[in-house]
Amino acid sequence: MDRIETDDETGGELILPLAERRYHRRYPSGLSAYIDVDGAVRAVTIMDLSLGGAGLAPAFPALVGAPVELEITALYPRRRLRARILSVSRYRTHLLFNCNEEEQTALISFLLTTGEEA
Repeated sequence: MDRIETDDETGGELILPLAERRYHRRYPSGLSAYIDVDGAVRAVTIMDLSLGGAGLAPAFPALVGAPVELEITALYPRRRLRARILSVSRYRTHLLFNCNEEEQTALISFLLTTGEEA
């Protein structure tokens, strides 16, 4: 079981359990989506989703650093979320969102109605 500790050297600041150290909570997904990289559209599966980004399958190692647009087919009304490919692991592509306020609001609504904590 995770436990919360305090760091006495920093005046009792909480050190969160490892699962809680991310800035945005991730939600498991399995949703179908598309990424558009300079007009080339690729089908992907969203493995996990958060307000800050998404983990996609498959991995696209040649695209690290590329700006992309992610279209989540279940997001209504349909819209594209601007992002950048932050990194790639063995089987996943990791996106960092660069959403405007309207896109962020749509993503928040979507996660509130469909998200379950990962």
